[in-house]
Amino acid sequence: MITTQYDFENETAWERIVLALAIPVMPLTASGASVDLRTRGISIELTATVGGEAKEALRNSLLPLLFGAAWKTLDLALELAFARAGLAPQNGRRWRIDEKSQHAAAHKGSLPGLSSTTDVWHALGQLYKQTLEIRHALVHRRVQVDHSTRELTGYDSNGAALLPLSYDEQMAFCQLAQRVGQAITEGTLRSRVEADLRKQLADLYRHHGVAVPSNASNRPPVRVIDALPASGQIDVSYLLREARARFPGAQYLDLELKLVDGRSLIGELESAPQGIVTVDSVAPPDWLSFA
Repeated sequence: MITTQYDFENETAWERIVLALAIPVMPLTASGASVDLRTRGISIELTATVGGEAKEALRNSLLPLLFGAAWKTLDLALELAFARAGLAPQNGRRWRIDEKSQHAAAHKGSLPGLSSTTDVWHALGQLYKQTLEIRHALVHRRVQVDHSTRELTGYDSNGAALLPLSYDEQMAFCQLAQRVGQAITEGTLRSRVEADLRKQLADLYRHHGVAVPSNASNRPPVRVIDALPASGQIDVSYLLREARARFPGAQYLDLELKLVDGRSLIGELESAPQGIVTVDSVAPPDWLSFA
């Protein structure tokens, strides 16, 4: 039974690692761009990272199992939410899955950032309940995969076909589980994580029926590259202004700060504190991490 963040991180570590490798939240085939501001001149480099065909074929063949890993991640996230809300299983030892489904459908539980975002939380609860039979079919009964479309169809206990999960819906579900896990491990729901989560829920509307507004972009982040000056002070407002001037409409902006020792600090620029910010290269702020 999951009752703490440590329990969740420990019990879902394998699933989250596998999902991140197989279906990263920013697609491997996406093209991005970078703006190098170290010379304060204009230097724009288009970049692309292409995933290998063999890796894509392997991922597609394992997609039903990846969906199972994602469903387990969501399942244990809800267990943690129930524990934080003071709920306990009827037998006091272990949750029955029908108990969890009832609580989820009733929007119970508490998770940082997630449960206070009403439409997202309601959609997650309904998604859990409405995909429960697909999970049962995958683990206990029978599923069928269309080899041309990759559509996944499960069958109920009477042998009737359930509402299928399209390829795109399976991908969205696997990315959604990663974003939920990210909110738990970070203890907050950052703006980029929420935007991505909303998009995935919108893509999964057939399986939860909750209207979740989304304006998220499929475009990968623009990377803004700069050197960390000796003073440690950077002008976040300037960096944002320069990046948006070169890439109007860019929703996601990553900052890469080059250090004198060759290392780099990276973070989400659109979520950084505005104005002049002091960055300690030994103990950087929590919105930056070493690459």
